[in-house]
Amino acid sequence: MLSRVANSVYWLGRYRERVENTARLLDVNVRLNADAPIEMGNQWLPIIQTIGGEDAFLEEHSKMTEEEAIHFLAFDKKNPNSIFSCITYSREIARSIRDTITSEMWNEINTTYLFIQKSARNPKKIISYDQLFTRVKRQCQLFTGIADTCMSHNEAWYFNRMGSALERADMTTRILDLKYFMLLPSLDYVGKPFDNLQWMSLLKSVDAFEMYRKNWRRIKPHNVVHFLILHEMFPRSVSFCLKQIEKALFKIDNFHETAPVNLSSVQVRKLKKLLDNTNGEEIIVKGLHEFIDQIQLNLAEINKSVFDRYFALKPTGDVPVIE
Repeated sequence: MLSRVANSVYWLGRYRERVENTARLLDVNVRLNADAPIEMGNQWLPIIQTIGGEDAFLEEHSKMTEEEAIHFLAFDKKNPNSIFSCITYSREIARSIRDTITSEMWNEINTTYLFIQKSARNPKKIISYDQLFTRVKRQCQLFTGIADTCMSHNEAWYFNRMGSALERADMTTRILDLKYFMLLPSLDYVGKPFDNLQWMSLLKSVDAFEMYRKNWRRIKPHNVVHFLILHEMFPRSVSFCLKQIEKALFKIDNFHETAPVNLSSVQVRKLKKLLDNTNGEEIIVKGLHEFIDQIQLNLAEINKSVFDRYFALKPTGDVPVIE
């Protein structure tokens, strides 16, 4: 398989996952701000910090209003992490590998692009943000379902799955860090009704609220941390995503009998071991923010080793020196 194609399907998975995560986070935060006490103020800056692009936003905007924040994160072409930009990148990638993906996958991603493009041109004609973000989420989920059921589970499919799992694990840690480290302005709010509302919103930001309640009825921070980081059966937990990455790496290497030792797999097992030796209470006691930083650094190392192993162009022999 060409490294260019492998890189393309990998990033197609990452961008699709990023679009869905951003749409869900925006949807939940719009609802949260409607219920927030007045003294909490505007909570859009932490969202922008989580998704990325704080400096770019502050250069263009003097005030942090909800309308401007949503436009920046959903439609701004200058923001590389906006929904519009990520959908555009996804469409260009899909167009370049039409012979690798199915026509159904291409049609779905092209439909999503046209919908977002139309919404970006006329944002004032949007009926509601709820309908906008819900449609974006559903179309991303539909694309994933089509890929799972219509595309051969070959190298390309596993690269796509690995990219999606890595992006999902990274965003789950970012959202968890957002709640714990950024949103509460004072420790006086800890344990109060709005604190619980924020933990509920956090769970909804990763579609985890209902599954969490089936495991624990009451919202307790250490249980939320355990569920989102360590739960091995919830598909958006860090632990579950690592299992998906490890499986994808194993399957990809099985296509090549003489493949050398995979540094990416070693790094995944190292991070899994770190998670296996702790629990939600220990993580909070030792420092959730520091633990999340450690996870994110490990995820960045895995991403780099995947790039070096599969996507980086390497000379196959002596390279002539041109004088």
